[in-house]
Amino acid sequence: MTAARYALGLAALTVTVGSALWSAVQVRRRALPTWSGAVARLAEAVVALAEVIAVEEALGAVGLFRRGTVLVTIVVAALTLGLLCRRGLERRVPPPRLREEHGERRTSAPVGATAAVAAAAAAAAVTLVACQWGLRTLDVLQHGMSNVDSLWFHLPFAAQAVQHGWLTHPHFTDVDPLTTYLPSTPELFHGLGMLAFGRDSLSPLLNALWLPPTLLAAWCVGARRGLGHLSLVGGALLLASPLLVTTQPGQATTDTAALFFLLAAFAFLLNGAWETSAEDGSPNGSLCTNNPDSSFAFSPLYLLPDGVRVAMTITHSLGEAVFLADRVAVFSARPGTIKEIIAVEEPHPRKPAFMTSEKFTLLRNQLYSLLHDEIRKAVL
Repeated sequence: MTAARYALGLAALTVTVGSALWSAVQVRRRALPTWSGAVARLAEAVVALAEVIAVEEALGAVGLFRRGTVLVTIVVAALTLGLLCRRGLERRVPPPRLREEHGERRTSAPVGATAAVAAAAAAAAVTLVACQWGLRTLDVLQHGMSNVDSLWFHLPFAAQAVQHGWLTHPHFTDVDPLTTYLPSTPELFHGLGMLAFGRDSLSPLLNALWLPPTLLAAWCVGARRGLGHLSLVGGALLLASPLLVTTQPGQATTDTAALFFLLAAFAFLLNGAWETSAEDGSPNGSLCTNNPDSSFAFSPLYLLPDGVRVAMTITHSLGEAVFLADRVAVFSARPGTIKEIIAVEEPHPRKPAFMTSEKFTLLRNQLYSLLHDEIRKAVL
């Protein structure tokens, strides 16, 4: 790629992202005028991402996931939304009491030596994460991606959308048809980078770009009660864990983006994300979640020997469900209900040899037969 082509792509991406960010500020000021500080910046980041996602999904649903169409539409839509929110903004001044309630209020904030120790611990944790992720990202830039999922379906899904212009057409990357239904929202940002540069130049850097907003969200989780340093350290330690360090920096995996949105949701709830009425200050709102792949999800249930502690997880892998779970609940297509519960009668701890046994194969085939009709219902 020539320097001129790279500069053109960078300029187009800068204008696109800048427009979305400006629009997000206007939307936040109109919708949440009482918010300020870090939580306001977090809200603006989420709104900007939502604007980009909404445009990409709308265009991709009608075969218009193309360079000029996507970039121009994002800019036009963002500027239009921002201008609409800006109109009459001056007339909407919140009452003083509400400004105090929903501002960046802090309670029991550390002071003196405690504050210095908390700040030092947070700075050290952030520095550790930045160094780990930076070194891993540089290694990928030099030698290329090696993560299996990145090369198996994350990047192929994004590239397929860029090449054909559709987000709704199934793309088969494996003999296992379930892999076809694994696309996730963060892959839209890989697609955006491919549209801007004509290749995947941005993809190795994308997870590193998710890192600052994720740390911001971690800070906001505890900031309302003066525990921002502590929650930031917790978020940084999670990002510095071996599992994330070896699978996220420089790769096209989507766990960092998922972690960002999860922490942001917690932060909004803990910082008063419910709209408060001017009359009595009571919360008036709800939190909604949506899992587009719930039709194909499994919920393995782990029952520990003491019979008291219970752990549940959701997976799209038939093999993982059989290997890990004592019971596997198979969900139907929307509206999601438990279609059948399959018992896996194999003692723990289970050895790798179990995965090559006839019993394992029979259980996996049984799960697939239960899901086959549900997959067709959800797709057709």
